[in-house]
Order: sequence, then structure tokens, then C-alpha cells
Amino acid sequence: MSLNLCTDVLLLHLAPRERIVSLSFVATHSPLSPIVEPARGIPPNHASAEEVVAFQPDLVLARRYTATATVQLARRLGFPVLELDDPRNYDEALAQIRILAQALGEPARGAALIAGMNARLAALPPPGARRPVAVLYGPNGYTFGPGSLLDDLMRRAGFENLAARRGLSVAGTLPLEALLLEPPEVLFVERETRAVTSLADQSLAHPALRRLAARLPHADLSSRLWNCAGPEIVEAVAQMAAVRQRMERQP
Repeated sequence: MSLNLCTDVLLLHLAPRERIVSLSFVATHSPLSPIVEPARGIPPNHASAEEVVAFQPDLVLARRYTATATVQLARRLGFPVLELDDPRNYDEALAQIRILAQALGEPARGAALIAGMNARLAALPPPGARRPVAVLYGPNGYTFGPGSLLDDLMRRAGFENLAARRGLSVAGTLPLEALLLEPPEVLFVERETRAVTSLADQSLAHPALRRLAARLPHADLSSRLWNCAGPEIVEAVAQMAAVRQRMERQP
């Protein structure tokens, strides 16, 4: 039983479907979920202790620091619990897959998943000597700096992260004015849909940001690919690397 989207993602990749008694409701109800279709039909939960008791799982999966009251009560009631941290880089993501695969009694599935991820990553054209400066710009200017999984993925795709140059920590905001005064060479926009659906998303529709994107190599990069440390992170690297490759082919 999984209580969090990121543990949902890994559980679906590592365990036979018939062994999964419940996934978080977010798996099929969030635009951030990369597993909406595969998760359909699996009973949902809202991370409550009552649901843990009702489903009687052999293992409860949670993300550290989320659903803490439910996790504590599940342990008190005798349910085995595995809490997973947020990986800070690709290697930590692979280590997490190994840990969960072992806990599920599925080490072979874990090894196969990791082998596939490594093979796809190795098949990407290697970056050139120069690393263009790029930024991932999200709603309200939110972005990710050194010590974050996204920063590591950007470097693997062949880019230097503007957030690191600006001295941002793992996560923070980069005002639009600062972005315009010192623009990157490449702009990645964290956009789940082209329709503006929230006040925070309206920042991504700002005319100044649109003008900046019009004169820079740019691409939308869905957080569905990198918000959780599943095999989807390799697709995030591939999409970013494709932008770099187009740049390198230009005279």
C-alpha cells in the first residue's frame, strides 16, 4: 500500500499489479502523476490510518515527512512501514529503487528497471565541451538549484544550471525581473498544460517571459517526469538533451 504519489510510481514499476492493494488517490487525479492510466482500477486511499487498517497491507510505503501521523499510527499498530527520502541525484534515485525492490522481494525487477534506465541514459549523445546555461522556470518563478535531483539531471543533459550561478539552494524562486536582466541560453518551462489554471501558473503566461522564450532555445518540461525519482527521470534528461543537440547542430 502506498500513501504518496512518488511511492505510487515506484511501486507500480516494481511490484506485480495483483500485489498492490492501494495507491494514493493522487495517482489518478493529479496532472503531476505520470501513472494516471496504469493506476486506474487500483483502489485509492487518502493516506488515513483508517484506510491502512481496512486494507491490511503487508507493507506501507510513504515519503518521508508526509502523512506522518498515519505513518506513526501504522507503526504502532504493527504494520511494516518503509519511508523513502527525496533523492538528490540520479545515483540516489537508483539506490532508492534497489532498496524498495529488496523490501518488496523483487530484486530482479529492480535490477532490470535500473539496467533499462542506465542503458537509455548511456545511449544519449554525449554533451559537448561547452555547457550552455539553462534554467527550469516554474510557476511564480520557482526553480531548483544545487543539491536537487533536477540540477543533477540538467548537468547530465549537458547544461549548467542558472540557479546554481545565482546562488540558489536546493529550491527557491527566481523573479522574472532577475531572469530578464541575466537571461540563460536555454529556457525550460515547467508547464503541465498550456491552459492557465491557477494564479501561480499565470506567471508563465507573462508577455515578457513569452518574448524571452521567443528568442531563446526553449521547451516545456513537465514535472511529471522529474518530480518523482522513477524511470521517468531518464525521459526528462532525454528531452533536455534533445534541445542541446539541436543547438549544437546549428551553425
